[in-house]
Amino acid sequence: MKNNKYLNFIPIIFSLIVVSFFLLRAQNEINYFKENKINLKIIKVDNYFDKSLQFYYDENHCITTTDTKNDTLRIGDSISKINNSTKFKVFRKNKFGKYTFYNDYEISGI
Repeated sequence: MKNNKYLNFIPIIFSLIVVSFFLLRAQNEINYFKENKINLKIIKVDNYFDKSLQFYYDENHCITTTDTKNDTLRIGDSISKINNSTKFKVFRKNKFGKYTFYNDYEISGI
């Protein structure tokens, strides 16, 4: 009977491990983004149940936002930022096919 009492904690412990893993991964993404100079295009967008969006600027790195209702990045947008900064500029193709300045953003969570 006592063993069953401790078995109830296994799902809670497992859930805490999973949440910790995702929080650590998100913080690593933020740190990578902040520390590096980036001049790349958005290549993929993942929408997680309209709760968060991930904008991939290379195969392994992304910008994550929970603001899914307002202005967002698009596949093909060009992002540009200097190293050691959380601010970045977005350039979008105009109707003539040339990239023009679209908006400034700042990644949060640091």
